[in-house]
Amino acid sequence: MKRTIIILAGVFVLLLGTMMILPALGKHKQRNQAAMSTGATFFNTKWAGDEIYGLELGTAFAICGAGTTLYGFKRRKA
Repeated sequence: MKRTIIILAGVFVLLLGTMMILPALGKHKQRNQAAMSTGATFFNTKWAGDEIYGLELGTAFAICGAGTTLYGFKRRKA
């Protein structure tokens, strides 16, 4: 039972991180659409503070969630 809770918590945090990353990327693309239409690449455009915050926090959550999920799968039954 404990193993299942660890896996489900990890999956939840992983999905939460993903839900924070995707809107930040979409907002960045929408805000810089004019610059990208003139030939600028996705990463050569300017990033706003709220976009960076969403990316950083979402990435941290996604990494922690993936690590917790893998820990739950690799943990041996005692």
